[in-house]
Amino acid sequence: MTHLTQQKQFECAQRATAEEALKGLSDKEKANFALALLMKITDPDAAAVLRFAGNQLTELSNILMREAFERECG
Repeated sequence: MTHLTQQKQFECAQRATAEEALKGLSDKEKANFALALLMKITDPDAAAVLRFAGNQLTELSNILMREAFERECG
């Protein structure tokens, strides 16, 4: 097995462990935790991914706010 394959398997295992650990949290707690993690990023190479994630999160929050408004106001 190559080093790259081992590294990818390790990363997948880490993600699975993290997702399992977060299962019991509410969506609000998950969002707060994710934001705290994102705010610790210092690598300039991650800027494009952060920008994309921010845009995606804006869209998701707009959808969720619309759903909440429709639920409240019909």
